[in-house]
Amino acid sequence: MPEIKVFSVGYLQTNCYVITDPSYEGAVAIDPGGGYPKIKAYLADKGLKVTDVLLTHGHFDHILALSKFVEDGAKVYVHELDEKMLRNEWNLAAEIGLPPLTAVKADYLLHGGETLRFGDMTFKVIHTPGHTQGGVSYDLDSKYLFSGDTLFYRTYGRTDFYGGSVSEIRNSLVNVLFALEGDREVFPGHNETTTLSEERKHNEILYL
Repeated sequence: MPEIKVFSVGYLQTNCYVITDPSYEGAVAIDPGGGYPKIKAYLADKGLKVTDVLLTHGHFDHILALSKFVEDGAKVYVHELDEKMLRNEWNLAAEIGLPPLTAVKADYLLHGGETLRFGDMTFKVIHTPGHTQGGVSYDLDSKYLFSGDTLFYRTYGRTDFYGGSVSEIRNSLVNVLFALEGDREVFPGHNETTTLSEERKHNEILYL
């Protein structure tokens, strides 16, 4: 059974998730927006390191520590439409006065619909644009959903940045994520966890 550890990191308290499983001799990190020393120390106690980084999108607060893990040998997965953000285009770092981030090259460009396997863990890639053009959610073993900045507790991500769209994020939520069969525990990019059953009833996107 996967173990999911959350680290609240960076300038905007982004949720970085580190996922380990006895079947896999590595660790999967989702959205490393900071916390590199803490994450590395946590994994060192397990005799592991981050081998794979899955990005829900390319905004700076989700990739601040990415280059550090790449230096350690981690592979990077990102949707093709957000890949340019890894080279400091449109990742919003300059907008808050940060120096340019270290450019990173993705190892795998996603399109949506892929199945990624790490040991016994199976991540299904779901393209969920609206916050960014290349936003994705990761469905782990049909039990856990990592929604990035698409879905939050009873609300949804901002659509006023480059590539954002109210109509697209509504479709991504109502017609894609809420349409998944069964329930999921939802791990968003910021703030507390929720469930799909909760959001199908109470998310404010339903009132748009």
